[in-house]
Amino acid sequence: MKRCIDIFMIYIVFMMIAGCANLNPNSNQSQQSKISSSLPVTSENTAVQDDAYYENLIKDIKYSEIYLVNSDASLTDVIMMFVGNFDIVIPDYQFSSPKEFGDDNIFYYLTSLLNFDEFPESQEINNTDENGVYFYKKETIEKYAYYFFNYKIDCTKIEGWSEEKQGVYRFMEGFGGGRPDPVCDLKEIEPGKYQFTADFKYGDDYSDDTDYTLAAILGVEQNRVYLISLRRVYGK
Repeated sequence: MKRCIDIFMIYIVFMMIAGCANLNPNSNQSQQSKISSSLPVTSENTAVQDDAYYENLIKDIKYSEIYLVNSDASLTDVIMMFVGNFDIVIPDYQFSSPKEFGDDNIFYYLTSLLNFDEFPESQEINNTDENGVYFYKKETIEKYAYYFFNYKIDCTKIEGWSEEKQGVYRFMEGFGGGRPDPVCDLKEIEPGKYQFTADFKYGDDYSDDTDYTLAAILGVEQNRVYLISLRRVYGK
């Protein structure tokens, strides 16, 4: 199985055992600004389609392997991996809706996943130069933004958008570190909507880190789980 970033591969396999340390997404935005002058100018045209367009994009996605767990994984396993992965890639961030989270942040999260073989489009992602600038097709971004967030992303609003190429350029980054196993709880709060909590309690081996609890609301359908909101409560 191809793995474009070895460190990132390791944390995906062991993330709920060893986890990963926080990485501020602002560092990615800083790096992105360094190449913005050489990238196509962002278009102001809105590119959001109707419901049928997005439903057609996601109809062939395999649940639950696309969340990087086995096909026989339980709903709790899928959600634990999904929310834990998000917490690693986008640390110290909380939001009450995907719209609040924003197009650029959603795309940043997707770039951390789409190089893995579970995603057929991984073969289409091109490393465009020696500086690690990658290119992502518009349809690929739209597909997984809708799948993971139930959100109709507007690629023209993302930094690095190319009107000519109909896709987005961005630097690729790796992730690494360690964290303890969380204590998790999952309950259905209404039909098709679940509340998930994960308590991270750091011991002597993590003396520089702070205890915290993740609290996420997720939509659950027959063929996908999507993130609606996320908040963090920090311990003393």
